[in-house]
Amino acid sequence: MRWKGLIEESKHEPTIDKRLFDLVQKKLSDNAQFTIKPDLDFLYKGLLKCGSCGMNITAEERERCQKNGNVHHYVYYHCTKSQGNCGQKHIEEKDLENQLSEMFKSFFLEDKQVEEIKSKLTELYDEDNKYQTIQEKALKTRLTKLQNEKKSIYKRMLMGDVDDKETYLEVKNDLQNEISQVQDKLLQITDHSQNWFDQSSNLLYLATHAQELFLEGTKEEKQMLIRCVSSNLFLKDKKVEFSFNKPFEILSQTPKLSSLLLGHDSNVRPYS
Repeated sequence: MRWKGLIEESKHEPTIDKRLFDLVQKKLSDNAQFTIKPDLDFLYKGLLKCGSCGMNITAEERERCQKNGNVHHYVYYHCTKSQGNCGQKHIEEKDLENQLSEMFKSFFLEDKQVEEIKSKLTELYDEDNKYQTIQEKALKTRLTKLQNEKKSIYKRMLMGDVDDKETYLEVKNDLQNEISQVQDKLLQITDHSQNWFDQSSNLLYLATHAQELFLEGTKEEKQMLIRCVSSNLFLKDKKVEFSFNKPFEILSQTPKLSSLLLGHDSNVRPYS
């Protein structure tokens, strides 16, 4: 099922950091009290590379004194020029942040779309639970059979029906290995449905609140949001170029709900 294909894809990609959602959800709570790491000197340092030479984008603070004596502080980002002379110019932090903020608009979902997706997710979750119940029943039957076989061979050994100890140990170990495999599968089934449902819900939450969270977040939260959404950012001609991590690329290229059933390859794009 293509709908489920999208969900499965998001399940295997580490795109949604639980720590991020713990942080931002606490941030939105009026009564929340929590601590974070100290603010970084330069918020976006280490997140971008130069789109011209491929070197890192660094940052520095500068002062400007007005005639009236007022001193203004500015943060500028520019190429480290580690490979020699690079002609790329610097960009002020507020301009860079505005472009990064616009990035989150690309996969924004309207309330109607979110409700339709939630409805579909609920249907899939119910279908998945029915299938998992059938699988779970079969695995439990298999587990009981294996455990009974293990008990049986142990009793036979105690009664002297099994003379070769090596044969007994070999059969016992084989049975135990298979028992462990079945138990692992049972644990996976228990976690599977809830995991993809929770991650899909987190994805929807981020799709509708990402820009808001970015603008209102702390420095740490902003960095986490950027890394969650994109791991391939460049700065060229004062423009941010980026490619989305999955599944945000799918969301960004599919404004219509029906298009969410399909997948796409990431394309680098600039924001002006």
